[in-house]
Amino acid sequence: MPHLEHVPCHREQILVDADSPLDHIFFPDSGVVSVMAVYSDGGTIEMATIGREGCAGVQAVFGTIRSSARYWVQIPGSATKISRAAFTRAVRQMPSFRSLVYAYV
Repeated sequence: MPHLEHVPCHREQILVDADSPLDHIFFPDSGVVSVMAVYSDGGTIEMATIGREGCAGVQAVFGTIRSSARYWVQIPGSATKISRAAFTRAVRQMPSFRSLVYAYV
């Protein structure tokens, strides 16, 4: 709990951009986050949406340190964020959390 931070999520806010450091993982409490593929010409396409059921940046569980997608707030709300280091530590140390994360993946 001390590693979690509640944050507002504003419409069209970029939580994590493609090819940027994956410093935090976001668990939406409300609203919707779009997972966007970003192409070299600047074009984008929505690959998935994330709501209360999931998290943005879950690829950190595999050791990823840079985001392969843009996480963009489509419907405003709020989220709980945790640093990548604290997230990977929790996955490693808490079997029940690890099972939930792997089931989500």
